[in-house]
Amino acid sequence: MKRHSGGNGAIDNPRETANGVEIFVRISAYENDKRINFVENKLINGTYTTTHNDYIDCMYANDDPIDRYALPNDEKIKWAFYIRPQSIDILQRGIVQPAFGHNGGGIEAYFENGTSKNTYYNKKEYGK
Repeated sequence: MKRHSGGNGAIDNPRETANGVEIFVRISAYENDKRINFVENKLINGTYTTTHNDYIDCMYANDDPIDRYALPNDEKIKWAFYIRPQSIDILQRGIVQPAFGHNGGGIEAYFENGTSKNTYYNKKEYGK
């Protein structure tokens, strides 16, 4: 299932600047996810995402995203929100640690200060 082990969670790793090209995905049970500012099209402070590549790995392996990303509730994931941070946005990367009774092992990116305006650009049904 291409899960990862060892390594730190994102908040325990160094900060880095986004490259302005890489795509991240925020998955959610909710179409109007509260971690996205839909007026300014950006992530709000303290939001976790995954990389687009890890999102694809999760889908193609038919892995359980709730377990892979150690989500705090067991509500079915229905939406994927696509984010392209600008080269001024700061993030931390890591491996999802076990939490909430889930194993983790996915890749996570943490945006302590959210992202710049107009970095959220698309929403799709999960797995589509």
